[in-house]
Amino acid sequence: MLDKINIKDGIITCDNISWLKDNNQAKSNIDFLTEDLLQISFYKNEYIIDVGWYPSGRVKGSFIILLINNENWSKPFFKAKTRNINEVYKYIEICIKIIDKKLHLEN
Repeated sequence: MLDKINIKDGIITCDNISWLKDNNQAKSNIDFLTEDLLQISFYKNEYIIDVGWYPSGRVKGSFIILLINNENWSKPFFKAKTRNINEVYKYIEICIKIIDKKLHLEN
C-alpha cells in the first residue's frame, strides 16, 4: 500500500511496514510490530512522518502516526492513533497534505 502513496519529495529512511497488507497480517505477526515501522523525511528533516506500534510487540497496541516539524519530537505537529493498517496509510496521506499546505504558505 505504501507504493500507492505519492510521497512527493519525501525520502523513506526506515520501512518495516510495507509488507503489512491487511489487519489479519498485523494480528498474526504482532512480534514484528515495533516502534520503528516507517519514517519518511521531507526537506532535510524539516518534516518527518513517523509510524510505530506502541507498545512494541503487544497485542493491545496501536499504530501511532506522527508528523514532526523541525525535529520537535516533544510536540508533534500532527498525531493520530489507530489499530487499522488502512487508516495508517490515510493518515500518512493527510500528513503529506499538511506538509504541502505548510510549504505553500511559507513560499
